[in-house]
Amino acid sequence: MALPPPFEPSATSNGKTTPAPRAATVLTPGDTPQRLQTTSTPSEYDAFKDPALLSAWRRFLDYDRVSTSQKRSYLRIREWVILLYFLAASGAVITTLLQASGEMNELVVNGLRLLLVIIPLISVGLNSYANQFASSIAWIEYRVGAETIREKIYLYRLRAGEFAPLLSLQDRQRKLLEMVNEADRRIDRANATLPYMQSLESEKLPGKSVPERVRRKTDTPFTIPGERFDDGFSPLSVADYLYLRIRNQIDWYTSRIEGDYNAVKLARLFALIIAGTGSVIAALGNGLEGLVAITTAAGVALTMKSDSRMYGATYATYHLTASRLRNELSQWEILTPEQQQDEEIGAELVARMEKILSEERETWRSSAIELQNNADRTVTAHIRTDGNPIAAVSQRANSLDEYPMLVGRVTEPTPSTAAPASPALLHADEPTEEATRAS
Repeated sequence: MALPPPFEPSATSNGKTTPAPRAATVLTPGDTPQRLQTTSTPSEYDAFKDPALLSAWRRFLDYDRVSTSQKRSYLRIREWVILLYFLAASGAVITTLLQASGEMNELVVNGLRLLLVIIPLISVGLNSYANQFASSIAWIEYRVGAETIREKIYLYRLRAGEFAPLLSLQDRQRKLLEMVNEADRRIDRANATLPYMQSLESEKLPGKSVPERVRRKTDTPFTIPGERFDDGFSPLSVADYLYLRIRNQIDWYTSRIEGDYNAVKLARLFALIIAGTGSVIAALGNGLEGLVAITTAAGVALTMKSDSRMYGATYATYHLTASRLRNELSQWEILTPEQQQDEEIGAELVARMEKILSEERETWRSSAIELQNNADRTVTAHIRTDGNPIAAVSQRANSLDEYPMLVGRVTEPTPSTAAPASPALLHADEPTEEATRAS
């Protein structure tokens, strides 16, 4: 199913190979593919000037940017909180041992005690800040919103799914804008709204126009010399769609499956090493019992980090989705050339493909929200007094009850309203970045 490349490489003055500008995007009766060419579509339809398509991609870019930024902030702050928890627990052990030995200056011991009061308070403050400004839920909702809009854009460009029965270009445009508005309403219902819109004036800056930004966010970025790419606007044939969207999506799933599986194996290995070390220390005894608390705190910290990053929670869902996409692709490949040229068969195939991706996305969403809420509750519990190794080792926890001005200011994670994922698909991440899942 060889397809002609959509551009030819051209050399620039610096010697690098870059894609030459694409041919004019105005459709004429002789152009192929003609997915948007109907009797009610203007003969000089220019997809790059389609206001509905521009609006949809603009909203995708906004959602994608906020999701990526929020996820990065969420993980960075949570990992600082986990590190501070480990330092506080280890510091409590060391302080107790030094104090018992009588070999440490009292001033130094008092300084360590002060740190053991300050560090948990910093952890509480960071966690409270994270829950308000780097929520574990917001980045998930915006990622799902971005990928939902991407799905509708592909259906629009191929006149499949909800767009198939709409003969008028204007009707299809209205439908696309309605779907973008529904994505906004979904974000609002999830109480995840964050500032995301950028000034329209900024689009006039070099490299900042919507088409220029979109072609860096499709499944086949134009920046790879010699590779066919999807500019995000030009009408597609089904063959183009399968090559530029589905095959690359399958490859993305495959790499994520392997990466997530390896990450969970590594996390389990470290957990076994830490547990084994703690057991050996406990068996030796002879005054080393206090060090068991350090290995315990290290194990807890490692578990909290793994939960925050959802190690082991994606490969099962991605594996099933990639298999379903491959099956659909195989069904297409056994069709005769005449059947593959049939627009109705092609539209039905595209709709099925996007439905598979949509089901994976919703499964991922519900599972990710549940997992992130559980991870947040675990972190919150351990930076307080319950289950904190400081209490077990020093016999006196750093209690927030001693600081009334801080009590009640820690925001608990927002409970998920999403339906629980099916047991078979419980494990689920950072669509692109399905393409970011593409970033």
